[in-house]
Amino acid sequence: MTKFQQEEISPVQKGKNFEMKIEKLLTDANIKCEITGEPGDKGIDIKGMKKGVKFIIECKNWRTKNINRSIINQIEGVLS
Repeated sequence: MTKFQQEEISPVQKGKNFEMKIEKLLTDANIKCEITGEPGDKGIDIKGMKKGVKFIIECKNWRTKNINRSIINQIEGVLS
């Protein structure tokens, strides 16, 4: 894919592509998971289980070193 073609991809599609990459990394590491990212998913993009421990992932394909506190608060809200 050329740089020009990458620029034409919508932000929503870029997010979906990133979720698929993360799911592949996990499944390649023998971690059972599935993409759940749908409207109304409350921020949960991937659900999975490893050695009996359930986990959820909210994917953020950002190019930043720091995560804003509001994002952490949002994730904490999903957990409660």
